[in-house]
Amino acid sequence: MSACSFMWPDVRDQINKKLKEALEEKARETEATKSFFVEMEALIALRDPSRQLQGQEAGGDKTSIVDRVSCGIHHLFNSFEHSQQQLQCASECIQQLQKEKQQLEKQLMDAKFALREAEAERQKHDETKKQRDALTAQTEAQQRSLEQQALLIDGLKQRCCTLEAERRDLASMQSTAATGTSSSFRSLFSSWGEGIQESRQRRGPDAETGDVMAYTLAQGLEGPHLQLCSVLCAQFPFEALPLRTPVPSFFVPYASSCPTLLRARLSLFLYLVPGVLSFILLGVHAQGSTQTATTH
Repeated sequence: MSACSFMWPDVRDQINKKLKEALEEKARETEATKSFFVEMEALIALRDPSRQLQGQEAGGDKTSIVDRVSCGIHHLFNSFEHSQQQLQCASECIQQLQKEKQQLEKQLMDAKFALREAEAERQKHDETKKQRDALTAQTEAQQRSLEQQALLIDGLKQRCCTLEAERRDLASMQSTAATGTSSSFRSLFSSWGEGIQESRQRRGPDAETGDVMAYTLAQGLEGPHLQLCSVLCAQFPFEALPLRTPVPSFFVPYASSCPTLLRARLSLFLYLVPGVLSFILLGVHAQGSTQTATTH
């Protein structure tokens, strides 16, 4: 009896100690839960100011705190679901925007390609315009050249007409002078042939050409002026004179084969000086006119 009474206080102390520890543990858990609820209420109050006012009015009652926290948690879950729905809608909008972006990028690439083609066409157009301007300038230059050539041709035509008129006038003058000189030739040759040593063959002018055909000299002429005639004959050959009148054909072939004929040619030249000089002047004038026409 005494032993049981002795052990009972120890057991009771241990039980009390354990209960006290359990109560303290529960109190700590309760405080932690309360702190959690208070913090949750504060977080909920940050999202909804009206609930913060309700919490202040309700005070610190545990039941009211739990109810408020539970209601706030439900509200948070609802907000979370609504946010998820909004996020899903935003994702769909983002996908739609990405599709639109891809379409816009494709349109941009097409626009860039069209722009490059337009730039190439513009360059071709500019090149064509430059070529057209160059051809226009070349055409204008050729037109001016053609106009100048036309003016030159008109001037040449007028010059040719003038020269043709001068040629006709000169030919008329030469034919008139030739007619007069031929008559003097015939009168001269018809009376020529008298002398001491006469051994000559003489014929009159030909019926068709009007020229003297042949005169043959056997020994030539004699006289005091023979030496002077020989010198003049050596310096001025008769066939080299630029005469515009018919020349007797016997002088040229017999001059190389018969030196004696030189004296006869000189005598003939001395007889014909006036007429020959006139024809020489006419020939020089005609040659000068021809050279001037050729130069122009």
